[in-house]
Amino acid sequence: MKPESSEFRHQHREELTGQQTGQTRTREFGTVEDMIRHDAAHTDPPPAIEDRLRHTLAHEPPPRRGWWRWLFPKS
Repeated sequence: MKPESSEFRHQHREELTGQQTGQTRTREFGTVEDMIRHDAAHTDPPPAIEDRLRHTLAHEPPPRRGWWRWLFPKS
């Protein structure tokens, strides 16, 4: 077997460093809500759950009118 040259070892080390850098990417969030919003924006729900949720929301009654609207009706 032939010993590895220092140039080959340096090139191999750079490739490994590049691969490791690309794999470990962290992100910091100011609040938990920011983290949840980021996750929701980048994660699609499974199709079965999405269909069930869409069906459930279609059968929801409209929101009730606020009590203050009864006191101050539109003119």
